[in-house]
Amino acid sequence: MEIYFDNSSTTKMDERAAKVQYEYSCNKYYNPSSIYKPSLEVGLSLRKAREYIADVIGGDKEHIYFTSGATESNNVAILGLARALKKPAHFITSTIEHSSVLEVFAYIERMGNKVSYVSPNEFGEVTAESIVNEVRDDTALVSIMHVNNETGAINDLKEISEAIKAVNPNTLLHADGVQAFLKVPLNIKKFGIDMYSISANKFHGPRGVGILYLNAKRHEGGYLGGGQQGNVRSGTENVPGIMAMAEAIKIYMDNKEKYMENMLAVRKTLIEGLEEIEGCKINGQKDGAPHLINVAFKDVKGEVLLHMLESENIFVGLGSACSSRKKGNSHVLTAMGVPEEYLGGAIRLSICPYNTVEEAKIVIEAIRKNVSSLRRFIRR
Repeated sequence: MEIYFDNSSTTKMDERAAKVQYEYSCNKYYNPSSIYKPSLEVGLSLRKAREYIADVIGGDKEHIYFTSGATESNNVAILGLARALKKPAHFITSTIEHSSVLEVFAYIERMGNKVSYVSPNEFGEVTAESIVNEVRDDTALVSIMHVNNETGAINDLKEISEAIKAVNPNTLLHADGVQAFLKVPLNIKKFGIDMYSISANKFHGPRGVGILYLNAKRHEGGYLGGGQQGNVRSGTENVPGIMAMAEAIKIYMDNKEKYMENMLAVRKTLIEGLEEIEGCKINGQKDGAPHLINVAFKDVKGEVLLHMLESENIFVGLGSACSSRKKGNSHVLTAMGVPEEYLGGAIRLSICPYNTVEEAKIVIEAIRKNVSSLRRFIRR
């Protein structure tokens, strides 16, 4: 029996979405830019998918661009704006962003721009107050993730947007929504979000496809080429991936109440059981995202614990999968001020709608047993 609690890294693709991907790969494989009937029909399907997604996120269809995933979306959003500016400007982000945001800001600093880095509070939340204190007349963009990918801490984008635009109405707000989309409330227009990044493989869609919601007057898009998607993202659209992603979103939306109830029950069981283990620390908000828990054990190495669980066919994560092979403590937990004795002992448990309370109980007992074993070894 395999128990998979690393869904924030990637999810198993839903078979119904996979069937849609197969259909548009092998039967409806036509290029939507061609002008004969089968291609026009594929183009119509693509337009309907864009309209449906716009309705789900509460935005306008003309601002939706399909990408290869959130890394590209984040790059295009931030770099596209920086390149469109006629002179160096000021940007704001947080110290706990994903590397696909932090590395881009490091790059635009080398271009001559100024970047302010805001720290989170002890619960991993980036507050509107901490951001607005940094906003200046030349602040072009604030980029703050909606849900932190390591701790599940939720940032209040609506409050952040209102605070930013009260000081400087011209400042845009970008959010990395990878861990948030379909898990926490989102309404692009009501929240005052100008750019938002989504990746399909986080909600049982295919890998290599995502969304960038982009509503910016000044912006130079990504690739140059055939002019598809309004020249923002040239290249023949990945129709099989896009249609499969739209199907995965529809499945999630059709079952959202049931999915949410299940994930919250699993999360509650995990937290209550883990907190009974001596030397356990839950990092982040207790009422954070419904699918994500970051837990650390005093004087235990998280990587060692991960492999001990793996030997029992239980799969968990350390933090961001993109950074899990890098040495050193988590930049997120360090920024939150997590005590040194806990920093090295953190693992990430990320839940999907198909996980069960019974699986959670098995994982708790496996962690309890292995933490106890590791501590006995250390004490020798």
